[in-house]
Amino acid sequence: MLPPVFCVSIFEDLTRDRERYTPRPWTPFTSLGTAMFVAGWIGLAIFLVMLYIDRETYSWPTVEGIVRISEVKDGPQGAVLEFAYDYTVGKRSFRGRRVAQGQDRTLGSYQPDAIDPYEVVRKYPVRARVTVYHDPAQPLDCLLEPRVTRFTIGGIVISVLLIILGAVVYLLRPFREADKLEAYEHHVRPFG
Repeated sequence: MLPPVFCVSIFEDLTRDRERYTPRPWTPFTSLGTAMFVAGWIGLAIFLVMLYIDRETYSWPTVEGIVRISEVKDGPQGAVLEFAYDYTVGKRSFRGRRVAQGQDRTLGSYQPDAIDPYEVVRKYPVRARVTVYHDPAQPLDCLLEPRVTRFTIGGIVISVLLIILGAVVYLLRPFREADKLEAYEHHVRPFG
């Protein structure tokens, strides 16, 4: 029979060799860290494209327009903005409804980071002259106030945090496995 001290030293040699030559096993921390890291990069790519689109509106050509409809009506879900302005690009006339980024382009409805409908009516009364920014390739795509939305900035911040957190969770994985191995070694040592 081998002495217990000899068994512990063989175990230490085997664990050192195992750590050196075998890959770390896949754990829930690996999956969680990888998922967060990948989701963060995908989200960052999407929100950077949105940022590019938002910033592109600043360089759109401008024309003068006239506000035709500017009122707030009560709807089943609260205040609803009825807003429209006419403008001409080249020899074609268009009607726009969008005030700023963050407002739905077709329905005139608002996302959470959009401006207040009452503020729009106060700022743009009927028959007011306005500066209309329009997409040169699609003049029907227009707005009055180019800006980068809080939704886009928030998405970029959350994506970067996911990337960092995913990397931290993934990189902390070896330490958690080392703790398990250390606990196992501690359990074996009393025989020595």
